[in-house]
Amino acid sequence: MKKVFWWILPYIIIMALGYYYLTFIKQTGYFHDSLITEFSAEKLNNILKELELQKIKYGKYPDTLQEIKEALEKEADPFSFPLYDPTLIKCANSNQEYYYKKIDNDHYYLLGLGCDLTPFTNDDLLPTIETQNFGLKIHKKI
Repeated sequence: MKKVFWWILPYIIIMALGYYYLTFIKQTGYFHDSLITEFSAEKLNNILKELELQKIKYGKYPDTLQEIKEALEKEADPFSFPLYDPTLIKCANSNQEYYYKKIDNDHYYLLGLGCDLTPFTNDDLLPTIETQNFGLKIHKKI
């Protein structure tokens, strides 16, 4: 009897974990959503770094994010720098790019729009890099 129990125990554990996943994590979306948000924030930070490198190289920020993508595609492979925000797939099912607006030659806005697809609202995703020496302006949320 004891041999049978130890043999079946791993299957019971796997079924319990599967039940936990199906009832809690899948319904709440916590695990999946947090990873997507973390990935999106990292992409946003990388875009900020590229914007600052463009400023150093050319003395001004690009007019659009597409200019950065085109410059990077010349240096690397064409699919190395997608500009779409993955967090919007869960709520808007959209391939929306991050929001970028050049204010002047020394300042710009950069953020993830959030589910409402409207900039400068409470659900926006902002870069997590310390930006006081950069041209990024953080707009006060409406």
